[in-house]
Amino acid sequence: MGVSGGGGDAPRGDPPADIRKAWEVLASILHHAPDFLAHISVDGRFLFLNRYIPGLEPAEVMRRTIYDFTEPAYHAQMRAAIARVVETRSQQDYETVGVGPDQQPAYYFTRVAPVLDDGVVSTVVLIATDVTRLKQAEAAHAESEATLKHVLSATGMGTWWWDPALDQGGQDAVTAEIFGTPPGSLTAAQVLERIHPDDRARVAADLEAARATGIYTTPEHRLVRPDGSIRWVSVSGQVLGGRLVGGVIDVTSRKRLELQLAQAQKLESVGRLAGGIAHDFNNMLTVILSYTEFAASALPAGAPIAGDLAEIRKAADRSVALTSQLLAFARQQVIEPRVIDLNTVVRDIDNLLRRVLSEDIEVVTVLAATRRVKIDPNQFEQLLLNLATNARDAMPDGGRLTIETADVEIGSDFAASHPGVTPGPYVVLAVSDSGTGIASHDLGQIFEPFFTTKGQGKGTGLGLAMVYGVVQQNRGHISVESEQGHGTTFKIYLPLAAGELALQPPSADVSERGGVETILLAEDEEVVRAIAMKTLVRAGYRVLEARDGVEALAVARAHGGPIHLLLTDVVMPKMGGKQLAAELALERPTISVLFVSGYTDNTVVQHGILDHGIAFLQKPFTPSTLLDRIRTVLERRRGARAR
Repeated sequence: MGVSGGGGDAPRGDPPADIRKAWEVLASILHHAPDFLAHISVDGRFLFLNRYIPGLEPAEVMRRTIYDFTEPAYHAQMRAAIARVVETRSQQDYETVGVGPDQQPAYYFTRVAPVLDDGVVSTVVLIATDVTRLKQAEAAHAESEATLKHVLSATGMGTWWWDPALDQGGQDAVTAEIFGTPPGSLTAAQVLERIHPDDRARVAADLEAARATGIYTTPEHRLVRPDGSIRWVSVSGQVLGGRLVGGVIDVTSRKRLELQLAQAQKLESVGRLAGGIAHDFNNMLTVILSYTEFAASALPAGAPIAGDLAEIRKAADRSVALTSQLLAFARQQVIEPRVIDLNTVVRDIDNLLRRVLSEDIEVVTVLAATRRVKIDPNQFEQLLLNLATNARDAMPDGGRLTIETADVEIGSDFAASHPGVTPGPYVVLAVSDSGTGIASHDLGQIFEPFFTTKGQGKGTGLGLAMVYGVVQQNRGHISVESEQGHGTTFKIYLPLAAGELALQPPSADVSERGGVETILLAEDEEVVRAIAMKTLVRAGYRVLEARDGVEALAVARAHGGPIHLLLTDVVMPKMGGKQLAAELALERPTISVLFVSGYTDNTVVQHGILDHGIAFLQKPFTPSTLLDRIRTVLERRRGARAR
């Protein structure tokens, strides 16, 4: 209610002259005061003012009532206040809204006091203090506070305070949710109870240091909620007005991502090492297996040494299985993925699973509708057998193994928190056991090669590493849930595949392993080249020998007759097998090619997946498997020419 000006003529019914004179003096004194002071009748008529309304003559103002200059919404409140003053003969306070000089809302704190005449309230004095700026400041503060709360809520930050002198503190709802404690006051001891025991001493020291420095900061640390769950938090603050005031952010999701990334990088590094070891080991195994087969084939029936050779062969076969698992973990195993019905493979392997498991383990399958994925069937069977074997070892006294399939849609939130996962439709294979479970501190290592929770001599530590590698190679995701004494569940997510189910291609007739064709052999490993040379010559083939791709090209160009097959290692110095095959194909379009390698490199395969139409033999091999594969390639080429 903005007013200005001085006193004026009083209307009829004004107070006596001496009282009016006193009011005029008071009005003159309060003319420049910030408050609006009025002497009014109990029905609201003005008797005296210390200032007048801008734009209105004083006489005009005095002919009006107090209600003409206040918002209608407050009229009832004002009348009730005046009536209360008359009734109780005591002052009343309330707030009103008027119109200021700029025609904007003006806020007033109003006090109405009685003027007594022989103990009866005859008139009242009204003092209105303009609190517009205070109200605007309060509104701005409330808006700023609301904005701050919105920003803090959006960032997930909670706020807290602590008075070191009183050892009393408080927290907002966000902080209370993070800590799992009810909102309200807390002592330092109560807060420290929530800190993980391994981090508690450091946090206490940082709190104590804040007394001297005025700044509180501590590295990210863990806290334990009442339900036992652990969260990672980042906390900071500073001393303001004797209090330590700060914020807290829950960084658990980020820490999990960091740990997952570190684990993935660690496994990737170990995988490269495992692949390199497997490559060299496969060359040695090729030598062991081949000479064992040579020796066994040269023995007369019933030779005493035959048993010894058989044991050597068994040990070599077990070593082959180990290198195969290493290559699977390193994602360097050559595979031929096809669109298959996951349920069909599970049903087909059911009998084999029951033979692997003990009789006191019940196998339960819960299969959804037909679910198609693109994966090498043999690789998937190997994966399922490894999980079943792992479950068997976790149930020494029997139990239940449950195999389930279902479809699931992986959303962007799940994909964002699991590196390498792409949103979209997936088929999930869940393998659950009722066994002993896995300790929480071991869960982060179970996919590492050679890590095992089994006793000495009871496991190689490669089974789950192989499973991990297979899943990664097929663009999938694997998770594990386990609790000691309550079993374990592995969930494998494979992308849903489109297209028709693939049929197994017919095998060529290889009843005759030998031949008379000419074969160009390119192999940089001398012992492997010698074995291949001996095997092929014994089988009747004519062999042209070379130590690398460049030498092989020179040998081929110097040979005047036909060359039916190129048998080449993939990775060789000077020129690799893929480039050699391409060069020869230009000069000899009818030549067949069989690639051999101890590990995959992306010249012949992409991420371990065999290119269409490529013939490949994985090391280690035996003379018989080499001859079988050569014969298959030659016969297929002959059949293609005949058509």
